[in-house]
Amino acid sequence: MIRDSIKIGLLGLVLAGAGGPAHAQDVDLYESALRPGDVLRITVWPNAELGGEFPVESSGQAFLPFLGGVAVTGVPVQELREQIRTGFQAAQRNAVVTVTPLYRIGVTGAVQRPGLYLVPPTDGFFDVLTIAGGFSFRADMSKVTVIREGTVLRLDAETALETGETLPLDALSLQSGDQIMVAVQPEGIRFRDW
Repeated sequence: MIRDSIKIGLLGLVLAGAGGPAHAQDVDLYESALRPGDVLRITVWPNAELGGEFPVESSGQAFLPFLGGVAVTGVPVQELREQIRTGFQAAQRNAVVTVTPLYRIGVTGAVQRPGLYLVPPTDGFFDVLTIAGGFSFRADMSKVTVIREGTVLRLDAETALETGETLPLDALSLQSGDQIMVAVQPEGIRFRDW
């Protein structure tokens, strides 16, 4: 129990430290293009009813009010954002439009709530694990894997939590379609089980 409390506290420190290097290096968190299954969250002021969450369909398009089908896959997010803003502002003068992509991230293995999650690109590795309920008591936190388009990133989240070291920037900045897999510890009696 005490160990888990310490880890939660260290998680906060790691998350606080994780924002520093990413911003210092001017990493574009919106670099990952959208893929089918992702979602565009759009807000429009002053007509809130024009906004909403619009899925990216298998055709690579999202169907938006006023604009109809907009090709979104393979388009850099910043370019897509400008295209959507221009379209809405042509339909409604002085509209303030916010476009946030929501990436589909899968979380499996020894977490409390495995599943698919839609997260903004500003959410990182530990943010997504928190949304999934955190590590389960059977998690082997030293063996966490992020699979990204055929590339495998192996992470030691336990050491990062215990020492306060940040994880590699590639792992902290998740991309659309990433899969996070948390290994399960082998059976046996562990102190944590008592």
